[in-house]
Amino acid sequence: MPYFFFSLAFIVLLLQSTATAQREDAWSEPFLVSDTLTDNRNITVSNIDFYGGEDFYAFWEKQIDANTTAIYSRKIYELDDPVEVLHTPGVKYSNPRVITSYPGLDTAWVLLYHSNENGNLDIFYRFYAEGQLSDPYPLSVEAGDDEHLRVNEFRYMVWERNDSILFTRLLENNQFDPVEVVDTGNCANPVILKSLDWSGGKDLAWEKTVNDSSQIYLKEYDPGSQQWNDPVVISDSGNNTCLQFATSLYGMNPSILTWDHENALGHTVQIYDPYEEQIYQFDFYQEQLTHPAIFTFLIPVHDWLDGAFPSFIKHDTGYVNIMAHDYGFFSTQLSEYISLTADTLPKYNIRMFQGDIYGVCYHDVINTWEVEKDGNRQIWASIYDLCLWGGVDETEQNALSLSLAPNPATEFVNINCEVPGNSNVLIHIYSSSGQLFHQSEHGAGVGGSFSFKWEIDRDVIPSGVYLVKVISAGFAGSGKVVVQ
Repeated sequence: MPYFFFSLAFIVLLLQSTATAQREDAWSEPFLVSDTLTDNRNITVSNIDFYGGEDFYAFWEKQIDANTTAIYSRKIYELDDPVEVLHTPGVKYSNPRVITSYPGLDTAWVLLYHSNENGNLDIFYRFYAEGQLSDPYPLSVEAGDDEHLRVNEFRYMVWERNDSILFTRLLENNQFDPVEVVDTGNCANPVILKSLDWSGGKDLAWEKTVNDSSQIYLKEYDPGSQQWNDPVVISDSGNNTCLQFATSLYGMNPSILTWDHENALGHTVQIYDPYEEQIYQFDFYQEQLTHPAIFTFLIPVHDWLDGAFPSFIKHDTGYVNIMAHDYGFFSTQLSEYISLTADTLPKYNIRMFQGDIYGVCYHDVINTWEVEKDGNRQIWASIYDLCLWGGVDETEQNALSLSLAPNPATEFVNINCEVPGNSNVLIHIYSSSGQLFHQSEHGAGVGGSFSFKWEIDRDVIPSGVYLVKVISAGFAGSGKVVVQ
């Protein structure tokens, strides 16, 4: 399916047409996540059950002294007092990553991180169960430093060691697959698909230096043959760095890649569309790195349409967010600035995370960056309340007469509603953390009645609360169902 990127003007129009907007469609004022007196970096945000119950928790590394860095955490919304997660004098813990565990296990989630406790920079992991973290287990103990660990929600992970790219997965027995060597020689900074796509979440990309040029390699997994395809070079000119796959709401267009591209004119942002095999480039150059990130999402307005938030540092204006243009052609118009001061101007590591979900419309985008001041890095963030159901009259949610039964459910859920006229029906079902488990489009039933049976695959759908969203003819309905 090709990517269809909406222009900012059209999305703003959609947002303004919503009948009852209780939340603001704008970036929040920047807020400080870390302290300002020490060096803080490499944030990640996950919706997990931790010290304060289920919430969105930020994890990051914090320098204690020249020989010690610790892992800290706090709730990204409440901004409660930071909690020390890992701290050992003389040990450097860094680059924390979180993956959720498999349904039905005592382990709720797994913390992975780098540590130099054995001399080299190795990867360790700890299980979180029954309110506490386990003792550490080594994922890697080979000679050389393990760096740039990246993970995704499907428990795949990739990292760099001795100029090679390595890959593995956490299995259902809480053991890891044998480590695979993806590529060797002059390789660096690997990234892995953040959300599920046709490959099953295994696509990888990395930088590889060839003839003094930092090229981008992409390796895709073919689920049919259950084999990796040969890697392909998607950018072979100039120097390319700061690779990131999209943060994808509902698994929408997760394969899109963005990076900083440098040539004789300076640095700019490039974005790769794997379906069209097309690279799009923004119309500017600057002397400094752009550190780009991108958030992709879905807008249902009588049909499913795609959108994106590319986000990067542009040094003549500070930090900006740019909406993409229609049909894959990227606009050069800068827009949606986050309000910044001299104290909040970014320098490193733009990252985007999926945040909380509110009612039928709003889905939060969490944008973070690092500021350098007085020799230390500070972590700042801003949150955008993104309304994906613009153009839908939320005052008429009951017009669809949506019903869900049985509720609680174990094997299936019958979704029944009344749709106006002969309109199509669009359905999304996702977990409380926003992970998409079902999406479909249907023709209307006889006489405006519509029924759909959602079969619950217990191999992939854990127990919990799920939100069912239905849209038809400009009206939306939503309801919650408990899967036992």
